[in-house]
Amino acid sequence: MGMSEAHGWGRYPRALQNTLLAPRGDKLHDLLATAPGSILPVGNGRSYGDSGLNAGGTVIDCRSLDRILAYDPSS
Repeated sequence: MGMSEAHGWGRYPRALQNTLLAPRGDKLHDLLATAPGSILPVGNGRSYGDSGLNAGGTVIDCRSLDRILAYDPSS
């Protein structure tokens, strides 16, 4: 985890935030439990505004979470 600068699609506004690459499987749970400050899951980063920015907080890059790990049709 490290600090990175992020911005909206128009490159404004800008925010300094912690960025986490989301691991696969149950390791995400451990990251959520130990991440400092507020946590924001972010998708592909194509927001027109600042909805994907979390100044001073933690952003979880969810682009790698693109698979269904389990499915139980009865529940």
